[in-house]
Amino acid sequence: MITLTLPFPPKELNPNNRAHWRRKHRIGKAQKAIGFIAAYKHRMRECTGDIALSLTFYPKDNRHRDSDNMLASMKNAIDGIALGLGVDDRQFTPVSASIGDKNPCNPCVIVQLTLAADL
Repeated sequence: MITLTLPFPPKELNPNNRAHWRRKHRIGKAQKAIGFIAAYKHRMRECTGDIALSLTFYPKDNRHRDSDNMLASMKNAIDGIALGLGVDDRQFTPVSASIGDKNPCNPCVIVQLTLAADL
């Protein structure tokens, strides 16, 4: 099992946000780079099986959030993780998202990757 800690996704990456496309693109590129850097040291050369991906969001407050939108806001980071690991992101099956307790000091996302053979 690989565990990565990523920063909480910016509000501009939420699918319901109406930010300008250029701003979204710039922030998305940064998120992809963050995912890549976090995952690169765990690089897998010959992984052909499925990888279970579990995301747990720890927001800074108790506002209501939709886990589907939060998962969608992590798309760029997930792409960066796949690139860093050296795998295709379609190997991330199943993908689950949950919301943990609030963490006002350090809002983050804990990403856990498990090879299907290890399940």
